[in-house]
Amino acid sequence: ELANQSLLSRIRGQWPPSDTVLLKWMKEIAFAVQAAHGFSPPIVHRDIKPANVLLYGPTDEEIVCKLSDFGIARLQDEGTSQRWVGEKYYAAPEQYTGHFSPKSDIHGLGITYLHMLLGYKFRNVFRGEKKKFLRKALHEVAPYHLDNPLSVSLLDLIDRMIGPAPTNRIDIGAVL
Repeated sequence: ELANQSLLSRIRGQWPPSDTVLLKWMKEIAFAVQAAHGFSPPIVHRDIKPANVLLYGPTDEEIVCKLSDFGIARLQDEGTSQRWVGEKYYAAPEQYTGHFSPKSDIHGLGITYLHMLLGYKFRNVFRGEKKKFLRKALHEVAPYHLDNPLSVSLLDLIDRMIGPAPTNRIDIGAVL
């Protein structure tokens, strides 16, 4: 089965889909993460981002999202790596020191959700040396999200997913 395109390609093109479709896609990606974390020991993807989500289907309503590229995935009990992996913006802070856990994937998923919510304005809400997401930057970049109940609800969820320390992040069950 061939994917129509990656989520990143879709965001760069015809975006956004309807709110209903956006939420459906977000859930499907979360279910894929839940499946990986459901193994014993859990599989930690370590590179969740829109480029690694493939879209299959003829229409937005029929599209199925699948998480791809498990090339740098590791079992949780491996716990550390010799070098950091992932991509700027999406990689959890602990990944920069070679550490990872399922909560690292929650961070990547949260940033992916943010990208889905903001579309092409995504990178404009990151500030500072380490390019941290600053919700207050939304006032400049995408103020309409601050009045949209769905956006506000998703931003609250994202805040709970991308805390700087893994212990500050919710788990995949709370995401769903």
